[in-house]
Amino acid sequence: MTVMERRRFERMYADHFDTVLRYCLRRTTREDALDAAAETFTVAWRRREALPWDEPLPWLYGVAYKVLG
Repeated sequence: MTVMERRRFERMYADHFDTVLRYCLRRTTREDALDAAAETFTVAWRRREALPWDEPLPWLYGVAYKVLG
């Protein structure tokens, strides 16, 4: 992983974490929502090659939905 790739991920995280957290909060408790949002970005990190960088939010919502199970 290059520094540029890491920064790209960090920027995506900064741009979308709160939105993903709000999505999770509408579906579960605060504690579980925080865990689910964190797990969503862990999955995104592991699968960053599959991440649609131009528009990641729908993909992140899909991951969050599965994490919340």
